[in-house]
Amino acid sequence: MTMLLRNFEDVPVAYPTWVERKYDGIRCLIIIRDGVGVGMSREGHVITAADGLAQIMAGLLPDGVYDGELDGGSWGATQSAVKRGDGRSLCYRAWDALTLTEWALGISRCSLAQRKARLANLLNPHRGSSRVTIVKGVYAENEHHLGAAFLQACDAGWEGLVSKDPNAPYLVGRRSGSWQKLKPGKREEW
Repeated sequence: MTMLLRNFEDVPVAYPTWVERKYDGIRCLIIIRDGVGVGMSREGHVITAADGLAQIMAGLLPDGVYDGELDGGSWGATQSAVKRGDGRSLCYRAWDALTLTEWALGISRCSLAQRKARLANLLNPHRGSSRVTIVKGVYAENEHHLGAAFLQACDAGWEGLVSKDPNAPYLVGRRSGSWQKLKPGKREEW
């Protein structure tokens, strides 16, 4: 189970907020335990297509739980690779990192900023793989900044953005309103 998204209409965005690209892929946790990586769905099912990426990450990172997205360039390509169990064309877009203890407790009390710093420290470009990247983002200080980021995402053809409360804890498998998806279908709001 992973932290889940809400639509931005459900809960007002609190500022400042962290915004990052929403990929049109498949949510995947890479769990590394004793140096062995396994890809899991948010429901706890093994994702065979993530095996190669999980092993790449296990060679780069310490034990922990890494939350992110399997990305094959499009929803169809990603879904097809996952169904075939063949992840050679997939990349992993990591956006969060928890310790195994935090995961077992069901919460990381570290802020998003602290968890992002942890991830960046562990998976820096010099140690990384071209198939494993960190999802980058920016702070939006107000509705104007968020609206500008949203319009840029629309113009770039992205699926949308994810707005995250930078001070919120990570809650395993629960909706908190601290992660909200912003999709182009809602463009008129901006």
